[in-house]
Amino acid sequence: AETVTETVTETTEAAQPVFTEISENIRIYDLYLPENSELKPEDKIIYADKFEMPDYGVISNDDGKISLITNDGTEKLLTESPYPDNAYSWLRRDFAIDDRRFAYSICNEWGNSGFGVYDLEKMEDRQIMSSEEYDYFPKAVCENSLILAKRGHFDFRGFAKCDLDTFEITDIALPIDYANMSIRENAVCENGSSAAVLSMEHTDNERKSAEYTVTVMSLDK
Repeated sequence: AETVTETVTETTEAAQPVFTEISENIRIYDLYLPENSELKPEDKIIYADKFEMPDYGVISNDDGKISLITNDGTEKLLTESPYPDNAYSWLRRDFAIDDRRFAYSICNEWGNSGFGVYDLEKMEDRQIMSSEEYDYFPKAVCENSLILAKRGHFDFRGFAKCDLDTFEITDIALPIDYANMSIRENAVCENGSSAAVLSMEHTDNERKSAEYTVTVMSLDK
């Protein structure tokens, strides 16, 4: 008798993304869930960009480093992460301070390890590392100071300013109870004179009953 062996190939469907539906057209995808891992782009790619500093050339923020491409096409590495061997540490260009300086963040997987100021006229790089208590995020320029958002390990903790001459950081005292506000976002206006925070309260785990509050405050008064 002839024996016939059949090979059966099982097809496994790809895992479908998991989300929480907030309303008819709003969904929340937790990018740290294994099912959603394919949706999470690499952070270094997200923040890669180019912008012009007219007197010097183009600033390139590719591959998590910051370089200058001069008008004749020459590329010069300006600065990189103080942890170059760490795949989860990279630089993100934030904004121009004036016509010769720009601010950038030293990023990690969970936030900022610090921030930096680069002076193209002097070709000087100043990196200011975050404290054990706070991470700092450059947001705007106000006179001769950088306005910084402060964050603890897991929550927003207010605003501070960094003097661009001494690089000393001081808190901006505001009569707001950040500890008891679930801050979702923060923003600072371009001239650094005022800011806003978006806070959220909800009574169920799926956040379908969330209530949002926007608080606007003066940073200079």
